[in-house]
Amino acid sequence: MPDESSMERHQFTPPPEFPVEETQDTVAYLGVRLPKSQNPEGRFVPRREQYADYINDKFSLGMQKDIAVSFLQGDPVLIEGGTSIGKTTTVRKMAADLGWEVHYANLNGATDVEDLMGRYIPNPDKRGPEDPEYVFADGKVTSGLRQEEGKIKVIILDEFNSAAPNIVIRLHEVLDAVNRGESVVLSEDASETIPVSKETTKVVALMNPPGKGYFGREPLDPAQLRRWVYLKAPTDLPDETFSYSTDALFTLASQDEEVSPDAYLVSQEYALLPEQLQEIPGIDAILGRYKEFHKAAKELVKGRKVAADQPQPFTYDDRMEPRRVRDFILRFYNGDINETFQSALRYYYSNKLDSEVDKAKLDELIQHVEYIAPQNTSQRRGFDRNSTAVPERQRATAEVAQEQNAWRDVLGTAVEVPPLPANITPEVKRNMERLGFELRYIPKLDLGTLDDLKRTGEEQFLDDIQRRYPNWRRYETLSDAERTDHSVTRNLEQWFWGLAKDGNMEFPQSQGAWVAVEKVKKPSYGESYGKTPAMEAMGLDNYFSVSAEDADQAIKNRFLPWFSGQTGLRVAERDSRMLTAVEWNLLGNREGWGETDTYEWTSTEARADGDPRRVLVGYSDYGGAANAGWGHRSYSEVRTLASVSL
Repeated sequence: MPDESSMERHQFTPPPEFPVEETQDTVAYLGVRLPKSQNPEGRFVPRREQYADYINDKFSLGMQKDIAVSFLQGDPVLIEGGTSIGKTTTVRKMAADLGWEVHYANLNGATDVEDLMGRYIPNPDKRGPEDPEYVFADGKVTSGLRQEEGKIKVIILDEFNSAAPNIVIRLHEVLDAVNRGESVVLSEDASETIPVSKETTKVVALMNPPGKGYFGREPLDPAQLRRWVYLKAPTDLPDETFSYSTDALFTLASQDEEVSPDAYLVSQEYALLPEQLQEIPGIDAILGRYKEFHKAAKELVKGRKVAADQPQPFTYDDRMEPRRVRDFILRFYNGDINETFQSALRYYYSNKLDSEVDKAKLDELIQHVEYIAPQNTSQRRGFDRNSTAVPERQRATAEVAQEQNAWRDVLGTAVEVPPLPANITPEVKRNMERLGFELRYIPKLDLGTLDDLKRTGEEQFLDDIQRRYPNWRRYETLSDAERTDHSVTRNLEQWFWGLAKDGNMEFPQSQGAWVAVEKVKKPSYGESYGKTPAMEAMGLDNYFSVSAEDADQAIKNRFLPWFSGQTGLRVAERDSRMLTAVEWNLLGNREGWGETDTYEWTSTEARADGDPRRVLVGYSDYGGAANAGWGHRSYSEVRTLASVSL
């Protein structure tokens, strides 16, 4: 067991001031710092002036950061992406920054093993009979492997998936030797052995997506990919990148685009030792979550729930991925194990995915790989324990975790919950409580589409939703006893979706938002006319004679200015609204939200029989918030639930 105080003494590297920051000995790409070559001269080192027009837009900076991570870790990296997105140029530009040599080989059909590993050629220096007739000439790969004092080399293997099978097999022998720190045996040269080092030789493979208009590119065997850190770059340059870089070329924008602090990944000057990992608070808990995540991610790929349209098959390797994640933690741990671990998962898992939708699915799982520190216990050892920022951050993390756990119970599956907005301070929360408000996150759900509903009909459509969210039960499936039990989760009734299918209601969606929602025990009819602090703020005297239009106008005209003025929270008028029927129903499945003696207006409009109406939810005897109906805009004896989106 290492000295208990070693992590306390560990100093963490601050982020650099600029996206690409150069010192005399290093260059940092969004915080990932690489060493310069001590001997930057030679014909294989790209000249920096060749890249004077290189634009450091957000996309290019992100690519440089991703490449720099693998360079720093010594892992061979394979980048798959479309032509002209800048794969080769970016690697060469970074080599020019660092004074590293580039040994480039294009693995097209005309390339053979000897071109890469070397061959015997007539001796150009033969001067007499004592000189050999033939000498061995290094190939592109061999010259990159040979160690030379003060030099760092990059081997670029372009068009990797165009290579003949015998070339791929030979290169894998080389990669295995490099990964294990063994010497490469040159069978092409009487079994000469070449000592190699991941510190001084970096290997990059580049390829276009198999198919998709690229002739002769075949998918690689997924077993081959385990040797590489596989990064899936886009097939086409993002539109915003093309626009910005074009503006920058014409001097209408800076050559270095501004990036948010979240884009940085700071490598630590001194990496942790493996035995120090056990000193990180919560490491055992987060490893348990990681094991669950790894299995779930593999199942998503295996079941084609993600990467279904990617022509290059892959998997998440049971041996390589944990080792890479561990090495990432050793190099990039910044005192926050949640942030560092999740960054590692996004790098080694999400970066294999092409679709932003697929990445979002995986990110939902990544969010749950975390450690929630106990109250009054510092989560970030090595940081100032007197700082108030750490406990506040812990409280915010705990609130997010509480929402995640609650919705997991309600829906039967994991739900991504983003952090609270930065302007929600403890003072704001206290003022919310004075109004009877409580923070809740309304999750973004996969409710299907209108086309799905029309194709399958309401019955099958609701069954499909329940398969995605097994704990969110259909109202029609509940017994009479369950319909009066507010602890039972349920969906809206079938008639609700029938209105949407027939065009009598806009198809409902759940976009995902933190809201401050009125949560007080609602009085029964006639009880002091049911005034609540929020109702008083809205200037509504009779709680049981409020129409939908009254509620809308009160929220916009009176309630929002009072709310903003009292809490210091500034929100746009459109963000102050009544809840939709789906949102009301979701919240009604949370403990303490389903008890209601009278109806509540929602902002969901129904046009049944051509008569504009609003959907009403809530009834104490039958289903609480799950019970839904509709009423005229002038319908009285209903109350409203106010909410403010954050």
